[in-house]
Amino acid sequence: MFLESPLIKELLKKRQRGYILRVLTLRFGELPADLASLVDKIKGKRRLDNLFEYSIICPNLEAFRTRLFSRTNGS
Repeated sequence: MFLESPLIKELLKKRQRGYILRVLTLRFGELPADLASLVDKIKGKRRLDNLFEYSIICPNLEAFRTRLFSRTNGS
């Protein structure tokens, strides 16, 4: 019941967005200013899960950005 709260769900998504950005920063250094804004716009949990996993294995920021704009990765 607690995890079904819309507020809790949004807080968990916000946290996951932060994890994505943290992983990318640790791997590639300072991020382009627009990337955080683009990640913050992602709403679906499944899509966030996919992007988090990809942030760990993507070869570079350009590949991540391509995946970010793709609609075939669990959107």
